[in-house]
Parts: sequence; C-alpha cells; structure tokens
Amino acid sequence: MGTNSGAGAAVASGANYQARVASYILATAICGVESNLLLDGQAATLGFETAESIDDINVFLSNGRLVYIQAKARIDYSLSPDGELRSVLKQFESQESSRSRDGDAFVLTTSSRSSKKVIYDMRAALDAFRLSPEHDFFRDQPKALTEIIVELRRVIGDLQTIAGRSRNLAIADRIIRKSFVAALDVEAGDSLEHSLILLLQSRNFVASTAVWGKLIADCIEHAKARHTLAVGDAELNYKKFRIFGGNITPQASDELMQFKFGSMNFPVGKEVVLCRVPDGMPPFSQGISIMEFYRFNEDCAERICFTEDSVVLSGDRRIPLLRRAATYSGLMRLIDGDRSLIGDAEVTFYPMNKNEDLEVGLCSEIHRERLRKSVLENPHPGRCLHCGRPVSEKEPSLVEQGPLMEPIVGLCHTKCLLPADRLVGRAKMDFFEDYPELVNFDANAWFRASHGGQIAIANASIVVGRTPHLLWSSDNFKWLEKQYVVEISLVGGGREIVTLRNGVHRFSKAEADDFVVRLNQSFNEARSCSDPLCYTDQSKGFGQRSLLLEQLGGKERIIPVEVARVRRYDERFAARYHRPGYWYAPLLYLRYLSTEEPVMVLDTVLLISDPLKLRNFIENWREAKIDVSDYETRSILSDSEFDEFMRLTERNGWRAVINPLLNPANGTMASGIPISSLDAMMEDREGRRSV
Repeated sequence: MGTNSGAGAAVASGANYQARVASYILATAICGVESNLLLDGQAATLGFETAESIDDINVFLSNGRLVYIQAKARIDYSLSPDGELRSVLKQFESQESSRSRDGDAFVLTTSSRSSKKVIYDMRAALDAFRLSPEHDFFRDQPKALTEIIVELRRVIGDLQTIAGRSRNLAIADRIIRKSFVAALDVEAGDSLEHSLILLLQSRNFVASTAVWGKLIADCIEHAKARHTLAVGDAELNYKKFRIFGGNITPQASDELMQFKFGSMNFPVGKEVVLCRVPDGMPPFSQGISIMEFYRFNEDCAERICFTEDSVVLSGDRRIPLLRRAATYSGLMRLIDGDRSLIGDAEVTFYPMNKNEDLEVGLCSEIHRERLRKSVLENPHPGRCLHCGRPVSEKEPSLVEQGPLMEPIVGLCHTKCLLPADRLVGRAKMDFFEDYPELVNFDANAWFRASHGGQIAIANASIVVGRTPHLLWSSDNFKWLEKQYVVEISLVGGGREIVTLRNGVHRFSKAEADDFVVRLNQSFNEARSCSDPLCYTDQSKGFGQRSLLLEQLGGKERIIPVEVARVRRYDERFAARYHRPGYWYAPLLYLRYLSTEEPVMVLDTVLLISDPLKLRNFIENWREAKIDVSDYETRSILSDSEFDEFMRLTERNGWRAVINPLLNPANGTMASGIPISSLDAMMEDREGRRSV
C-alpha cells in the first residue's frame, strides 16, 4: 500500500463521512463483529488517504485480500463528464490499471440518502453481473439493470481512452465484477451510529458515546497524516477505554449488552433471612427477625430448607419468609431498598453461633463453582429470571434460585424479587447508569434490529421545505405468495415497479387489475389539472410534480408517468427493489407501568427513533405538562411488530408521530414525523369522489 504526504481533496470535502466509515470498520474490528463492507474477511490493517487510485480507505484482510473503499456521503447517478459517479469510476479504472489483483474489491460506500438508482439499481446490476455469465445476465435481467452495465462499460471505455489506454472490454468487465455499492448510514443520528455506540458499550468500553467520537476524530487525523493502522495495534490502543474482569464471556451468551458481575466470588456459606416469627415458635420471639444460619452440614447438604414463602426448620417448623440473602450486608440492602418490609417494627437479630470462615472449604468451593457455571451458561443474562424481560436497573439484584445441585443464577427486577430468592450480589451496567430513563430497555435487541433499519426515516430526511409524512398500510402483508406486480411506464421509455416498503409489491391478479384501474384514473386526473404524477430519477420519489418540486427543491429530474399495467411477478425484480434492513423499525415508545397504556398527547402515541436522545424528549414533554412518570420503554423491533402496533393505534382511534417535540405553551405538536394510514387516505378519497 502506497504512502504519501499531505491530504487529498476527499479529506477536505468528505472527511466526516469518510472518517465515520473508517470508524465503523475499526469499531467492528476491535469489537470482533463482522463488517458488511469487508465481504469475507477480517480487517488486518487500514490505510487512510493512500497513494492508491482508490484512496479513501484501503483495508488489508487477514485472508490476503484487499478492499479499496471510496466513501461518498451522498452521490447521484451521474455519468456526465463532471459527474461525481464518473469520477469514482475513473478511480476504479485507474486502480485496475496500476495495481489490483484477482479477489480484490472496489467498494463505493455511501448513505441511503444517495440516489436510489445508485444504492438500489446500480448495486443490483453489479451484483447480478458479478454472479452471472455475460450472456445469461443480458438475457435474464431487467432492462433497467442491463442498461446500467452497458453505461458503465461505455464510461470505463471512455476513461481508458482519456488515460491513453486502449479500450478493453475484458478489463472493463473485470472492473465491474470487482465493484460493489454498499449503503452505510453512519452519519450523526443515524440508526447504525446508535448501534455502534451500543456495540462499544456491550464490549465494556466506558463512555461509549465519547469513545465513538474519539474513533471518528482519530480517523480524521489518520486521514490527514495518511496513516496505515494495524488493527492489532488499535485494539491495544483502545484497550485502556475498556473495563475487564469477571464479565460474562462473549462465547457463553448471545447477548451483546453484558452486565458486569464482578469477580463472581459468590458468598455461599451462610443463609441470612428476614422473617416474621409467629407466636409460639421458641426459642424465637414473635415479630420481625433477622436470622443467620450456616448453610452446609458435613456431607455438603443444606441444613435449612425453603419453600416459596417460608423457612423450614427442624421438626417441619415453618416461619414466614420475607427476604433471603447470602450476607448480612446484602440483606440490609434489600431492607433499605424496601422499608415496607419492616415498617416501624423492632427487629430482633439472631446471629450465627459459628465464628469460622464459612466461605472456605470443599462444600463452599464446589457450590461456588456451580453458581459461576450457571452465570456463564445463562443464554440471556440481561433478562429477569422471573418475568423474562430486560433488566435496566443500574445495579440490579443477582440472585440464586433452585435446588442445590442445579442452581440458577441471574438478574432480577427489584419488583419481581420473591422471598426465597437468595441475594448473592449485585450486577452493574454503566449504560443504564448513564441512561436511567431507558426503563426496561432491551439494548441487545435494539442493537440487532437497528443495523440497516429505519429506512423510511432516512428517506424522509431528503424532504425540504415541509414536514415529511410517512404512509402505512394495514394490509396483512401475505403478499409474498402472490404472482402479479404493477409496472408504471414513464415518459421517455423508463419503467418502474410499484414497491411496498423495501421490496416489490406483489398482488393477486384481481388486486393488480383493480389497482391499475385506480392508478390510471389518478394519472388522468392529475394530467387534466396540469400537475401530472411523476417519478424522480434519483430518489425514486412518486407524487404530483408540484409536490415533488416542493419536497426536493428541483435537485432531481422529475419524469411524468404515462400508464400503469399488470405484469406477472419475476424474481429478477426483487434485487433491484430491495435492500436489507427494516423499513420502519426499530422504534420505541413509553407506556405507563400501572395501566400498560402508551404515554400520549392529544390521542397521539409518541415514538422515538434514537433511544440515546429519549431524555431530551422527556424533558420537552414534561415542560408541556405531559405526565411522564412510572413508565417503561417498549421497543418495536421489526416491521411486523410495527404493523401490529399501527393496527392497535387504528383500532383505538389514535395517531402516531416519530420524534415529536411539543410547544410548552399549549402542548401542541411543534415538530415530528406523522405516520398516516394509506387505507384511511384512500377511503377518504373514494368518499369524496362518490359525493
């Protein structure tokens, strides 16, 4: 990999996004998770602003391959002489001519805010061409994709000529087959940025938001200095921001957000109980008592038995049990946390009649190892042993349950704690100390859902000059088995397939016929009003020309539609119109613990796209006199869950708004992204027509 001095133009113009892409690669590498940019290997070194033709980021993989990355925050499908996409292809062509091997990859990394013709059509065309023989590709793929390959061939041929090289179709095809388009939303506030912060937190990096910011700042400096960074050295460098010791090993759990359980040197030799002694239980006095017992006899069996709510002494004498702990200090923490356990009563203490250290010896060591094994084998260590829901208390109780030979050790919500749960310690999670407002928040599930999610929200960010709206349909979405689609012809010869969220919208024949009739009627009505329905060439927006001009500010070519028609579904459509990730999810909302009803204002449910900003919204809602107390967070983690949520809001006559801020003076909505029902809109339109 070449080196040079000074920073290139990319550092000045796109330094932030470029640094964020590099930080994404670096963060995933030091956290030991796969990056979708590296295709099939682990990063060994990262080169910044190299002397290579594709110079933004060069990644050497442990398997010997090299991934050349050109990072563009936003890019149009622009192949004109001054087009930015053409300049990227110029770098690809130059790289191939100077230094490139079989197996290397040329990756254009951009955000989903870029032209959909780049991140959908061009990506699909490159993938299909790479995986198919040339003859099969041009025979089987849609015209929209084959035309892109023809255009890329032409432009690369022109670039070869301009560079003084002969046009060579074989080399052009080799460049195309090495080329990839990757959509990576790592800009400030993006869903993937939230995921990366949670990932760093999960790997025990303290102040993970600050560490993510440091990664970005460091990568900007690496680019300015044209550094080549070894990932192994980076791991050692950032190690100082991590806390180790006594944590659940990653291979022992599928959870990414891990609690710290200390050294796991669990106290096992004693039982310390808070109980309510009834009358007639000598030698104990009636009333609230704390009793200590040594736990094991000479055969390592338990001396004291417990039921769910009683201490069972010799002779089957049962004393009502209030709380149970492994140490006196642990029991006092339970009492301090819930003073209603003793009220104003005097408490009698019955200490143990042994002075030796009960934490040493064969019985204690064997049982302590059982407890450690139980912790490490718990598949969901972040969830409550009783209710199964995520635990988001900053220092939740760590309890032992079950029989002596097969104990279960895990976290427990304070409100879920039962009398027979034996408190053996406390866990600690810095994340929930920093974000206490995220009550019962499942950080692990959010991390898994957010990678590539919230596509609709990212799309809404391109709207200018007005509040964006998201449309949602209550269709049951059993459309995968249907075999018809609707194709729209555009003025000038282009064609588009009607999509539903992040894929092709499939219909039955009757549904498609009906939809085409309604679409063509809408087309004719719009034309008669001199405001035709149109598509935009880059973002694939659809709507009346006046609305698209208002939303996009003339940034894109706006193409009028001609006619809609029914076509049979073809699997080749899928790649062009699909990107991995959820359309709406993940999102979260608040609901009251006492009623399990959502926190609302004016019959509107308040949805949040970034959990790390929840505190800001809560403060705003409280200023507007909205009761935000005694609540928990509820996450919507898939588009199917979002559909269920929206059906619930419709049944109850509610509305939903994403990221709402309220006017404190009157409680009205000041900003946010409303979600509207497409079905209700269509019914309203049909109703107006029939009047």
